[in-house]
Amino acid sequence: MKLKKKLKIKAKNIYRKISGRDKNVVTTEGHLGGYRQDGPDPGTWCPEVWNWMIDVLGVSSVLDVGCGLGHTAKYFRDNDCDVLGIDGSPSAVENSVIPERVVRHDYTELAYIPECSYDMVWSAEFVEHVEPKYVDNFLATFCKSTKYVSMTHALPNQGGYHHVNEKPKNYWIQKMKKIDFKLDERMTNESRKKIDSTKNNGSQYLESGLIFRRI
Repeated sequence: MKLKKKLKIKAKNIYRKISGRDKNVVTTEGHLGGYRQDGPDPGTWCPEVWNWMIDVLGVSSVLDVGCGLGHTAKYFRDNDCDVLGIDGSPSAVENSVIPERVVRHDYTELAYIPECSYDMVWSAEFVEHVEPKYVDNFLATFCKSTKYVSMTHALPNQGGYHHVNEKPKNYWIQKMKKIDFKLDERMTNESRKKIDSTKNNGSQYLESGLIFRRI
């Protein structure tokens, strides 16, 4: 069995294990939001989507903005992608599963511009935690993608810990347009279809995942 196939099977087994755990095991840190202590977040764990991105979109390098402990970035790295994770939480960075490929940065302080460019920016369960006046700071990081930005966003009135920027899809479409990224409806719909809603009805990506491509 090839290594990538083994890794993909392992990822599915990880999800089965974590999906039954206490979903309130979360570290919260004020304006920095929070992260799961007990493993990958079932709401953002979608290897079927990531496999499609690697195999079909040809993604080989990923910048994970708001990476938490880095489980998503590690998945991409284990599937031969170059990765960098960014998170504002000191404890998340300290306990990261990819300590050598993560940096700490607080977007309420200033923008962060990585030295290298990446095929794709992935950002899940992050943008709603950043006040509107600081959005341009992380959009400057998104600009380091040469091809795609894939993100989730909290919907209006969704509610959640330190959700300070819950906006509709069109808000993010306009923000991304200003940095030369356009929503690709076809890719977005195709990627969402990779998630089995009968097994993962709490998926944030299935609810609000978007794929933008550079214009």
